[in-house]
Amino acid sequence: MAHPAAPYGPKPSPEGGPDSRSWAVAAHLSPWIVGLVGPLVVWLMKKTDPFVEEHAREALNFHLTLLLYGFVSIIFLIIGLRWGVFLLLWVLLVVAASIMVLITTIIAAVKASNGEAYRYPLTIRFVNQPVS
Repeated sequence: MAHPAAPYGPKPSPEGGPDSRSWAVAAHLSPWIVGLVGPLVVWLMKKTDPFVEEHAREALNFHLTLLLYGFVSIIFLIIGLRWGVFLLLWVLLVVAASIMVLITTIIAAVKASNGEAYRYPLTIRFVNQPVS
């Protein structure tokens, strides 16, 4: 008998204790204060805690992806500055993306606080899960 395929989405994560949850929340919220360094430091310090490691890795991947998207959008802005409509569309896109980043970051922090896994949408997985 064939086993059903695993559903798409986050893999089950062992629920972290209060200390693990706090570190996981910090991994998601620290970029608002210290940028990309926050989730990187949490990830490097707490690699031995699977719950924190998963959340910190996810936050790190998300913010690395945002950095890449930012560079690409600046390139498109420079190329498209000839058309005034393009500038307006670019500004609207940046505002919409900023709102999406704020909302997804809050959702991720709440999920981490509840001991649940979370995967950011549209994220490139630069830092993969370690093979064990």
